[in-house]
Order: sequence, then structure tokens, then C-alpha cells
Amino acid sequence: MSQEERSEALIEVLAALEQSTIDFVLVGGYAVSQFETRFSTDLDLVIAPEDTEAVVTFLENHHFERKSELEVPPEETIYNREIELFERTEGLPHPIGVDLLVNGLGCRQTEAEWSFDYLRDHSSTRTISGGTQSTTAPVADGEVLVAAKLHSARKTDLADVLAAVPYVEFTSVAAHLHRGDEDALREQLESAQEFIEEGGLDHRFKSMFGQSSASPDDIDALLEFIREQQ
Repeated sequence: MSQEERSEALIEVLAALEQSTIDFVLVGGYAVSQFETRFSTDLDLVIAPEDTEAVVTFLENHHFERKSELEVPPEETIYNREIELFERTEGLPHPIGVDLLVNGLGCRQTEAEWSFDYLRDHSSTRTISGGTQSTTAPVADGEVLVAAKLHSARKTDLADVLAAVPYVEFTSVAAHLHRGDEDALREQLESAQEFIEEGGLDHRFKSMFGQSSASPDDIDALLEFIREQQ
């Protein structure tokens, strides 16, 4: 099963969920794909606690099974909320997954939180594509995604941030950014700045998005913003 076919299978699931009565907000790799096409093997969905049972039933009806363990230790993830992981292998040579983030996003490193209601208020309906398939879905605004990923400051997240730079307003990013432990946030921003200044972001961006190079202007704009926020 090619990457394209796995993407198409996930978009079909997303389209079916969008046609249901369940409220959700798309985050993660497919949310970033509103800016630059980015392959991911799972959907990251933020849901309200009261919708958990309905979403689980929906996923089970679409041949997903609950996974018992995270693929990486919790302390190595950005998320500091209840996470429910589901995987579908039936009829597929390679699995696809859905990660349910119950009641919001939270960053372990800085103790920052963005509740489900907050994300719903700062989301909009976007077209999300995978392979030859596409659908509309409620997607977290780019400015919120950038803020959360700067809190994480993982290399993968920083590449996602760079992809969003041409499409976001940094003044709005700042409004979503400053929460949680400010000292911890400052450390994360310092780490991000060091990684970018050493040239690591250009390489990571190219490998993730299949680009020949990252825009020097976008890198400079991101660096300037990170310095201003410390």
C-alpha cells in the first residue's frame, strides 16, 4: 500500500466523520497540509469529553481498534491531555491510525493548554487532501498550530511551523503563544532558535516536505519572531 493510498484511506475516514454529528477539530500533520502537502499515517482529532463514546463507536464501525500503548513515551510527545489511540489494519497491508485528544491540546514541556472550546473558536473549515481524495473539515487555525508547535519545539514541529510561515499573522500567533510556564516556554524558544541558527531547520524541512530548499526569507521571519518572544 503506497503512501498515497494510506492518505486516501484516512481522508475517506475524515470525510465520513465530517458528515456525522460529532464535533471535532483537526490538528497534527493533516492540519499542516492546509499549507504544504505533508504525509502522515494518522489523523489527530481534538474532541469534547462528552463526545468520546460517540467517536469511539464511529471508529469501531470503521474497523479501527483501540491501541493499548503509545508508540513513544508520553514525556516525548507534545500532548499533555488524555490520548486515545486507534489503528485500522483490516484490509490494509499497512496500518492507519486516529489519535483522539480529549478536551484540547496541552504541551508537556511548558504546561500550556488550548481547550477544545478554544480550538473550536479558533478553527475554520478547510479543504484537506490526501492522494486523489479530498474533503472539508474543521481545522485549527494556523496561528494556533504554530503557537502549540513552538511550545513543543521538536524538530518535526519546527518544520511544520516553517511551512505555515507564509500564511499566518505573527501578531495573532503571539496571542496564542504566551501561556503556561513562561520560563519553560523561553527555554523552548531558545532551543528552537539554536536549532534554526545552526542550519538544522532547512534540512528537516526539505526531508519532510520534499522541497529542494526552504525559503531563506521565511526562516529569517521565523527567527525574528522567536527572538522577539523571548
